[in-house]
Amino acid sequence: MAQLLSQRPYSSLIRPDQIPKLPHIDQSVKAKYTEAIKKLWDIVNARPRESGEHQEAVRKLSEASAKLSNGYKQWQQQQQQQHAVQQGSARPQSQGQPAQPAQQQQQPPQPVQQSQPTQQNVQPEMSRQQQPQQQLPPQIVQHIQTFPFTLPPNMASGTVEGNKKLAELKATYVQFLMKQEQTKQQTMKINGLMEERKQQGLDVPADLINRKAATEQDYNKNKNYIDEFRNTQRQYLAQRQQQQQQ
Repeated sequence: MAQLLSQRPYSSLIRPDQIPKLPHIDQSVKAKYTEAIKKLWDIVNARPRESGEHQEAVRKLSEASAKLSNGYKQWQQQQQQQHAVQQGSARPQSQGQPAQPAQQQQQPPQPVQQSQPTQQNVQPEMSRQQQPQQQLPPQIVQHIQTFPFTLPPNMASGTVEGNKKLAELKATYVQFLMKQEQTKQQTMKINGLMEERKQQGLDVPADLINRKAATEQDYNKNKNYIDEFRNTQRQYLAQRQQQQQQ
């Protein structure tokens, strides 16, 4: 009975039996997570709720639940982007450069120095159905279809590995383009609000100015990523052309 009473308020927290079902982390990491989560639940069930050990264990479980949930959402979004790009491609692309790994491994919860318990209502979404496919703007779909993706000179095109890297590359590039488009739209919206206040003779609040600066900074950051990506692609293309001439 005591165990049931201690679990009810924390039904949204991750449990050991959920870890093996997570598709976005490796088996070795799953084993470490399962062990760590089990130990935390043992503390929750064995210690009084008002004790520091109980509250500390709940806090770590809450942090782990949020971390795993966010990681799953990112993995799910990348899968959706890959699927959307594959559906939107009108013709097979030639060769692709391997992008940075699309999934990042989550690390098991470690002892945290913060003292206050954060019993946030985090609902893990590992077992829920996938969200609807993300709709890409037509201009991004058209750009992806015509962009000359190029593999590094030492990677053969048309292979299973090459095709897999090409899909990852497209998904990563789409992610950069989508973030840039989103920050562009946010900047336009903020500029509209600022202009409206000026026409009404009102001062522009500092928080709106700060939001504009932060949004423009995000836009420029994504633009730099895109420029660097395109420069690397041009270098790969030039190297392949040199190889063909030899």
